Amino acid sequence: MKFKLLATAALFATTIGMANATVAISSAGGDLKAWINPAGNFDDTAAGMLQYKGTEYISLGAPSSWYWFDESGNSHIENYNSNPFGANTYAVGPGAAATTIASGGWSFSQVINAVSENKLTVTLNVTNNTGADATRAAWTIGFDPDQGVPQGLGNSTHNKILDQGNNAAVSAWAGNRGVTLQNDTSASAHAISAYINKGDCCSPVNPHSALLANQAVGTSTFADDSINLAYDLGTIKAGQTVSIGYSYVMAVPEPQTYALMLAGLGAIGWLSARRRRG
Repeated sequence: MKFKLLATAALFATTIGMANATVAISSAGGDLKAWINPAGNFDDTAAGMLQYKGTEYISLGAPSSWYWFDESGNSHIENYNSNPFGANTYAVGPGAAATTIASGGWSFSQVINAVSENKLTVTLNVTNNTGADATRAAWTIGFDPDQGVPQGLGNSTHNKILDQGNNAAVSAWAGNRGVTLQNDTSASAHAISAYINKGDCCSPVNPHSALLANQAVGTSTFADDSINLAYDLGTIKAGQTVSIGYSYVMAVPEPQTYALMLAGLGAIGWLSARRRRG
């Protein structure tokens, strides 16, 4: 098996060609930065995990981000820098690429790319080299958003399911810092679900649980919850490759927009108080 991560974007603060190293990537202007561990996930031992305009989004509090691949009842989970496939990360040349390779019955080819100053995209190809069909295959990607901590707002975020299906997306806001985890392609998925893990910030989410939850568009919480995308990949036949894609879209509203947001929240609070008095 080969598990391969290509992280394309401007490379910074990393050692070229070193195996088992954290790979740091950045957008051209430096607003968006991410640190990728040997397993192909955000690295919680580095200087940061995911940052936008100087604000860290994940490594504060419990620095949790994960992927969970389930197939034929076998779970492969990456969190807290575990490495279920024994992968190695390599940074190569001025082209800003990092490659992760491991061995076994599955092949993974993943590309992480800072395509703009506020968007990090991920494309993933999974190939079944086990020699047998794999059933009930599913994948979850998720993390605990904590961008409110450096703003003095604590660990809770305003979380909301924005859409489901091919346009699945879930957002998390704290003050004037937001992030949306959204699906970009449904090439190989039978179903895609955005999911808020209510009451749990930091435990990896079983993709089947997230898919069965079927959270409605508009579902929201204000808590220290994780946000996730779950993909139902069905049966992956021997030799078959399946593909998914998703992105992290970071946001800081313009001052006038933020003022309108605050005014709207104030109006909602006033109406709620008026109803209680009435």
